[in-house]
Amino acid sequence: MPKGELVYESESPDGTQSMFFYRTSGGATTDFAMLGEIEHGGSTERERIFWDYPCEEVTVLWEEGLVTINDVTLDPVREVYDVRYGTYERVRDD
Repeated sequence: MPKGELVYESESPDGTQSMFFYRTSGGATTDFAMLGEIEHGGSTERERIFWDYPCEEVTVLWEEGLVTINDVTLDPVREVYDVRYGTYERVRDD
């Protein structure tokens, strides 16, 4: 999936996580999609945790260890949202 244009960045209140949101377009015949990636604890590795379509804008609210992105609430350490499958637990390699 292409990253597209970086349109928004958000840092957790405790500074341990940062999210980056990219708006992508498949061209003139498709709507925009939003891809969200997260960095944990100063790492430069990013994990994809959010994908929504159609979606042109993003709002982010961090609260009590959770992040709400466009009305979808996730545990950013354990969960992923994909518009095709909903919210599910992430499989991690560490």
